[in-house]
Amino acid sequence: MKKTLLIVEDDEYQLKQFKALAETYDCTVITAEYGVKALHLMIANQDINIVITDVKMEVGDGLFVVGEISLLERAPIPVLVHSNENTYHNGRQAINLPEFIDFHYKSFARFRKKHPDLRQVREFLDEHCKH
Repeated sequence: MKKTLLIVEDDEYQLKQFKALAETYDCTVITAEYGVKALHLMIANQDINIVITDVKMEVGDGLFVVGEISLLERAPIPVLVHSNENTYHNGRQAINLPEFIDFHYKSFARFRKKHPDLRQVREFLDEHCKH
């Protein structure tokens, strides 16, 4: 079954980078620029079964997105939460996620924003999407 990936990212450059990488996999890619839009897409599209989200966004941050996903009562959804800052480093414990969320946290803080290290995103996609 083809996977459907939702990428939630308010930085246009990073969104393009993540989307270009994701499109090399056998998955449908949907994007949202902020958390509230992502939640609306999740409700409207039951096929979304993988999520990559930024932490810090203006309208509904990534932790809002993850928290709301946990309320949708779907099968476990792999979620990659990333940030350009060293925040939320305690992962699941820091935001008290239910066990059915397959939570991954990657910090891009040590990398320049203009050139994010996509290896971590690639590893996540390798695990959850087919080439």
